[in-house]
Amino acid sequence: LMILGAKFRNNLAHRQLILERCFWIATDLFAIPVTLSYAQNISARFGLEVFDLADMFCRQAGLRIDEQFRNIWKNEDHLARLIASKIMEGHYKFLHEGVM
Repeated sequence: LMILGAKFRNNLAHRQLILERCFWIATDLFAIPVTLSYAQNISARFGLEVFDLADMFCRQAGLRIDEQFRNIWKNEDHLARLIASKIMEGHYKFLHEGVM
């Protein structure tokens, strides 16, 4: 994550989607040990075997982390920024007609 910050530091204001991906990576990296600790606590206190649930969550978190890292380098952010600028310029007004 530090390498990404260094790579995009001059353009971070325009890289909000990259920051969001880094946020989700960090969130899952935090959630994995918390989940394992909680499962161990439940097992010790109540004698319930919940490690299969914790294992499933951790595996899914790992997949999400892998996907977020892939999306940092291969994405359609340029298209999203182009469309956002068009919306700000007044294009696509029909999308919000009748919303409010």
